[in-house]
Amino acid sequence: EDKWAAETQGQNFRRLDLLSKTGPAADLTLWPETSLTVPFDLMSPELNQLSQNGTLIFGQQFTQDFLSYYNAAVALSEGGEAIERYFKNRLVPFGEYIPGGVLASKLGLRGIAPHDGAGFVAGPGPSTLDIAGVGLVQPLICYEANFPQFVSRGSDRPDVLAVMTNDAWFGTGNGPAQHFAQARARSVEQGLPLLRSANRGISAVVDGRGRIVGHLPFGQGGTLDFSVPGPKQPTLYSRTGDLGFVLIWFLLIFTYWVWQGYVRPNFS
Repeated sequence: EDKWAAETQGQNFRRLDLLSKTGPAADLTLWPETSLTVPFDLMSPELNQLSQNGTLIFGQQFTQDFLSYYNAAVALSEGGEAIERYFKNRLVPFGEYIPGGVLASKLGLRGIAPHDGAGFVAGPGPSTLDIAGVGLVQPLICYEANFPQFVSRGSDRPDVLAVMTNDAWFGTGNGPAQHFAQARARSVEQGLPLLRSANRGISAVVDGRGRIVGHLPFGQGGTLDFSVPGPKQPTLYSRTGDLGFVLIWFLLIFTYWVWQGYVRPNFS
C-alpha cells in the first residue's frame, strides 16, 4: 500500500534516487519491479540525470491507451536519449491476470495488482538489452525467473541476467528466501551471472556458478556496487534443456521394468 499511496510515492522515488547516487557512476543501475509509480514525464529530469554516465533500468506499469497495461522494465541510457522497454511475458495467475478472461470478469473475479482488475497484457517473450559496458542483459521480472525454460531462450545468449522483483507480497515468511533461491538456480543452469534487485530483499549479485558475490538481506535497504561477473561457457542444460532429464527418467523407468521382470531384453 505504501508504494502506491499518494503521500509516499515521492518519498519512495527520492530514496531510490539518493541510493543510486551513492558511490561512483555505474555502467548499469538496476531498480526493483514497478519502482517508478509516478508518471515518467514528471520524473524524467531526475531519471535522465541518473543515466548520464550509464544505463538505468527501472520497473514501471506502462500503458499507451489506458486500456492495456504492461508490467515493464524500462532501460534509460545516455542521459535519456534512448528508451527500450521489455514487457513481462510470464504473468502471475490471479495476481496479474485472471484465467478465463471475459467470463471471469463477468463473475466479478479481479486480479490483485492490475488497474481496475482488468489484468496485464503479456509481452512477446524473452529478449535482451544491449547495455554499454555490460553486454547483453536479459531482464526477468519477478515470477519469470522461476522458469528454466524461459531463461536464455531468446535469439542471443545473454551475458547477464537481471531480475527485478517486488517481494513485499511474501510478507516475512520463507517466501523471499525461496524466491531468491529459484532465481539463483537459473545462474547454475545457464552458467550466467545474475543481478537481483528486490523490494524488501533479497537483492544480490551472483556469479555463473551460483555463488553469491554480494547481497542485501531481507528487510535491509541499501546499494550493491560490484563488477558484473563474466558468463561461463554454456552448460549442458543450456544446450539440451529438459531433454537430458527426460532421457534419464526413461532410463530409470526401463531399468525398473527390467528389474521387475516386465521387460526381458535379448542381448544375444
